[in-house]
Amino acid sequence: MEIKEDYIRIIANEHRRRILNILFENRKCRYSELLKLSGFSMGESGRFAYHLKKLLDSGLIKQFPDGRYGLTEQGVNTVRLLREGEDDGSTIISSLEKFSERIDTDRYVLGNLLLSIGEVFLIVGFIFIIQGLLHVPIKIEFFSSNIQLYVSVSKGLLLVIIGAIVLCIGLRVLKRILPELGVMELLIYQKYSLLFVSRSGKLKYYVGLYVVVAVIILAVLSLTLIL
Repeated sequence: MEIKEDYIRIIANEHRRRILNILFENRKCRYSELLKLSGFSMGESGRFAYHLKKLLDSGLIKQFPDGRYGLTEQGVNTVRLLREGEDDGSTIISSLEKFSERIDTDRYVLGNLLLSIGEVFLIVGFIFIIQGLLHVPIKIEFFSSNIQLYVSVSKGLLLVIIGAIVLCIGLRVLKRILPELGVMELLIYQKYSLLFVSRSGKLKYYVGLYVVVAVIILAVLSLTLIL
Protein backbone atom coordinates (compact mmCIF):
# COMPACT_ATOMS: atom_id res chain seq x y z
CA MET A 1 0.00 0.00 0.00
CA GLU A 2 1.33 3.44 -0.96
CA ILE A 3 0.50 7.07 -0.22
CA LYS A 4 -1.96 8.54 -2.70
CA GLU A 5 -0.62 11.16 -5.11
CA ASP A 6 -3.15 13.70 -3.86
CA TYR A 7 -1.57 13.58 -0.40
CA ILE A 8 2.09 13.75 -1.47
CA ARG A 9 2.23 17.54 -1.80
CA ILE A 10 0.39 17.89 1.51
CA ILE A 11 2.79 15.74 3.52
CA ALA A 12 5.85 17.19 1.75
CA ASN A 13 5.81 19.95 4.36
CA GLU A 14 7.48 19.06 7.68
CA HIS A 15 5.03 21.17 9.73
CA ARG A 16 2.06 19.24 8.35
CA ARG A 17 3.78 15.92 8.97
CA ARG A 18 4.40 17.01 12.56
CA ILE A 19 0.72 17.93 13.03
CA LEU A 20 -0.35 14.56 11.62
CA ASN A 21 2.04 12.70 13.93
CA ILE A 22 0.83 14.64 16.97
CA LEU A 23 -2.80 13.82 16.21
CA PHE A 24 -1.85 10.20 15.56
CA GLU A 25 -0.31 9.95 19.04
CA ASN A 26 -2.86 12.09 20.92
CA ARG A 27 -6.01 11.14 18.97
CA LYS A 28 -7.70 14.52 19.51
CA CYS A 29 -6.36 17.99 20.30
CA ARG A 30 -7.78 21.47 20.73
CA TYR A 31 -6.48 24.26 18.51
CA SER A 32 -4.29 25.88 21.17
CA GLU A 33 -2.91 22.53 22.32
CA LEU A 34 -2.11 21.45 18.77
CA LEU A 35 -0.46 24.79 18.02
CA LYS A 36 1.83 24.44 21.05
CA LEU A 37 2.70 20.79 20.45
CA SER A 38 3.50 21.54 16.80
CA GLY A 39 6.22 23.98 17.88
CA PHE A 40 4.47 27.19 16.80
CA SER A 41 4.38 30.27 19.00
CA MET A 42 1.25 32.41 19.43
CA GLY A 43 2.82 34.94 17.07
CA GLU A 44 2.96 32.25 14.39
CA SER A 45 -0.72 31.32 14.62
CA GLY A 46 -1.27 32.55 11.05
CA ARG A 47 1.29 30.09 9.66
CA PHE A 48 -0.11 27.30 11.81
CA ALA A 49 -3.67 28.05 10.64
CA TYR A 50 -2.49 27.91 7.01
CA HIS A 51 -1.05 24.39 7.43
CA LEU A 52 -4.04 23.24 9.47
CA LYS A 53 -6.43 24.40 6.73
CA LYS A 54 -4.40 22.54 4.11
CA LEU A 55 -4.77 19.34 6.13
CA LEU A 56 -8.50 19.94 6.66
CA ASP A 57 -9.08 20.59 2.96
CA SER A 58 -7.15 17.45 2.04
CA GLY A 59 -9.38 15.30 4.22
CA LEU A 60 -6.50 13.97 6.31
CA ILE A 61 -7.84 15.61 9.48
CA LYS A 62 -11.26 16.80 10.63
CA GLN A 63 -12.77 18.98 13.33
CA PHE A 64 -15.19 17.37 15.77
CA PRO A 65 -18.34 19.05 17.14
CA ASP A 66 -16.53 19.78 20.43
CA GLY A 67 -13.97 21.86 18.51
CA ARG A 68 -11.12 19.40 18.78
CA TYR A 69 -9.15 18.13 15.79
CA GLY A 70 -8.34 14.55 14.90
CA LEU A 71 -7.25 12.31 12.04
CA THR A 72 -9.66 10.88 9.52
CA GLU A 73 -9.31 7.27 8.42
CA GLN A 74 -7.23 8.46 5.46
CA GLY A 75 -5.08 10.48 7.86
CA VAL A 76 -4.41 7.49 10.09
CA ASN A 77 -3.45 5.33 7.10
CA THR A 78 -1.18 8.06 5.71
CA VAL A 79 0.70 8.47 9.02
CA ARG A 80 1.14 4.70 9.28
CA LEU A 81 2.61 4.60 5.78
CA LEU A 82 4.88 7.53 6.58
CA ARG A 83 6.19 5.73 9.66
CA GLU A 84 6.76 2.58 7.64
CA GLY A 85 8.67 4.72 5.15
CA GLU A 86 10.90 6.02 7.94
CA ASP A 87 11.72 2.43 8.81
CA ASP A 88 12.52 1.06 5.36
CA GLY A 89 13.22 4.31 3.47
CA SER A 90 11.09 3.20 0.51
CA THR A 91 7.46 4.32 0.85
CA ILE A 92 7.83 8.08 0.61
CA ILE A 93 10.57 7.79 -2.04
CA SER A 94 8.50 5.52 -4.25
CA SER A 95 5.51 7.82 -3.88
CA LEU A 96 7.56 10.85 -4.87
CA GLU A 97 8.99 8.88 -7.80
CA LYS A 98 5.51 8.23 -9.14
CA PHE A 99 4.66 11.90 -8.73
CA SER A 100 7.75 12.90 -10.74
CA GLU A 101 6.79 10.54 -13.56
CA ARG A 102 3.80 12.67 -14.52
CA ILE A 103 5.58 16.04 -14.70
CA ASP A 104 7.66 17.55 -17.51
CA THR A 105 11.09 17.14 -15.94
CA ASP A 106 12.84 19.57 -18.30
CA ARG A 107 10.38 22.34 -17.47
CA TYR A 108 10.52 21.44 -13.80
CA VAL A 109 14.32 21.82 -13.77
CA LEU A 110 14.11 25.06 -15.78
CA GLY A 111 11.56 26.48 -13.35
CA ASN A 112 13.65 25.54 -10.31
CA LEU A 113 16.82 26.95 -11.89
CA LEU A 114 15.03 30.26 -12.46
CA LEU A 115 13.76 30.18 -8.86
CA SER A 116 17.29 29.61 -7.58
CA ILE A 117 18.70 32.44 -9.70
CA GLY A 118 15.93 34.79 -8.59
CA GLU A 119 16.41 33.91 -4.93
CA VAL A 120 20.19 34.45 -5.09
CA PHE A 121 19.80 37.83 -6.77
CA LEU A 122 17.14 38.89 -4.28
CA ILE A 123 19.23 37.91 -1.26
CA VAL A 124 22.44 39.50 -2.58
CA GLY A 125 20.50 42.56 -3.73
CA PHE A 126 19.06 43.14 -0.26
CA ILE A 127 22.53 42.67 1.26
CA PHE A 128 23.92 45.25 -1.16
CA ILE A 129 21.14 47.69 -0.27
CA ILE A 130 21.80 47.33 3.47
CA GLN A 131 25.57 47.68 3.01
CA GLY A 132 25.09 50.64 0.70
CA LEU A 133 22.85 52.41 3.21
CA LEU A 134 25.26 51.73 6.07
CA HIS A 135 28.34 52.44 3.92
CA VAL A 136 29.86 49.14 5.00
CA PRO A 137 32.39 47.67 2.52
CA ILE A 138 32.43 44.09 1.32
CA LYS A 139 35.69 42.47 2.42
CA ILE A 140 37.23 39.85 0.13
CA GLU A 141 40.37 37.89 0.98
CA PHE A 142 42.32 37.05 -2.19
CA PHE A 143 45.39 34.99 -1.34
CA SER A 144 47.29 37.30 1.05
CA SER A 145 45.50 40.48 -0.01
CA ASN A 146 42.43 42.00 1.59
CA ILE A 147 40.14 43.78 -0.86
CA GLN A 148 37.42 46.17 0.26
CA LEU A 149 34.63 46.99 -2.17
CA TYR A 150 31.87 49.50 -1.58
CA VAL A 151 28.52 48.78 -3.20
CA SER A 152 25.82 51.29 -4.04
CA VAL A 153 22.15 51.07 -3.18
CA SER A 154 21.33 51.37 -6.89
CA LYS A 155 23.24 48.13 -7.64
CA GLY A 156 21.31 46.39 -4.89
CA LEU A 157 17.99 47.66 -6.24
CA LEU A 158 18.93 46.48 -9.73
CA LEU A 159 19.70 42.98 -8.44
CA VAL A 160 16.44 42.90 -6.45
CA ILE A 161 14.42 43.91 -9.53
CA ILE A 162 16.17 41.33 -11.73
CA GLY A 163 15.75 38.67 -9.02
CA ALA A 164 12.03 39.40 -8.62
CA ILE A 165 11.47 39.19 -12.39
CA VAL A 166 13.40 35.92 -12.75
CA LEU A 167 11.61 34.48 -9.70
CA CYS A 168 8.21 35.33 -11.17
CA ILE A 169 9.16 33.73 -14.50
CA GLY A 170 10.30 30.59 -12.67
CA LEU A 171 7.04 30.40 -10.72
CA ARG A 172 5.09 30.86 -13.94
CA VAL A 173 6.96 27.98 -15.60
CA LEU A 174 6.30 25.69 -12.61
CA LYS A 175 2.68 26.80 -12.34
CA ARG A 176 2.05 25.54 -15.87
CA ILE A 177 3.12 22.00 -15.02
CA LEU A 178 1.87 22.03 -11.40
CA PRO A 179 -1.24 24.26 -11.52
CA GLU A 180 -2.69 22.72 -8.35
CA LEU A 181 0.16 24.01 -6.15
CA GLY A 182 0.28 27.42 -4.50
CA VAL A 183 3.29 29.75 -4.60
CA MET A 184 4.55 28.73 -1.15
CA GLU A 185 4.24 25.05 -2.02
CA LEU A 186 6.19 25.56 -5.26
CA LEU A 187 8.97 27.20 -3.27
CA ILE A 188 8.91 24.37 -0.70
CA TYR A 189 9.05 21.77 -3.47
CA GLN A 190 12.48 23.08 -4.54
CA LYS A 191 14.11 20.75 -2.02
CA TYR A 192 12.75 17.76 -3.95
CA SER A 193 14.07 18.92 -7.33
CA LEU A 194 17.22 16.74 -7.28
CA LEU A 195 15.19 13.76 -6.06
CA PHE A 196 12.82 14.15 -9.01
CA VAL A 197 15.50 14.62 -11.67
CA SER A 198 17.57 11.74 -10.31
CA ARG A 199 14.78 9.41 -11.46
CA SER A 200 14.78 10.80 -15.00
CA GLY A 201 18.05 9.25 -16.20
CA LYS A 202 19.46 12.70 -17.00
CA LEU A 203 20.92 13.52 -13.59
CA LYS A 204 24.44 14.26 -14.88
CA TYR A 205 23.05 16.61 -17.50
CA TYR A 206 20.94 18.49 -14.97
CA VAL A 207 23.75 18.67 -12.39
CA GLY A 208 26.02 20.05 -15.11
CA LEU A 209 23.35 22.61 -15.92
CA TYR A 210 23.18 23.67 -12.27
CA VAL A 211 26.99 24.05 -12.21
CA VAL A 212 26.95 26.21 -15.35
CA VAL A 213 24.21 28.40 -13.90
CA ALA A 214 26.17 28.74 -10.63
CA VAL A 215 29.24 29.91 -12.58
CA ILE A 216 27.12 32.43 -14.51
CA ILE A 217 25.61 33.76 -11.27
CA LEU A 218 29.08 34.19 -9.73
CA ALA A 219 30.30 35.95 -12.88
CA VAL A 220 27.35 38.35 -12.90
CA LEU A 221 27.75 39.16 -9.20
CA SER A 222 31.50 39.67 -9.63
CA LEU A 223 30.91 42.10 -12.50
CA THR A 224 28.33 43.92 -10.37
CA LEU A 225 30.95 44.41 -7.66
CA ILE A 226 33.72 45.50 -10.00
CA LEU A 227 31.80 47.86 -12.30
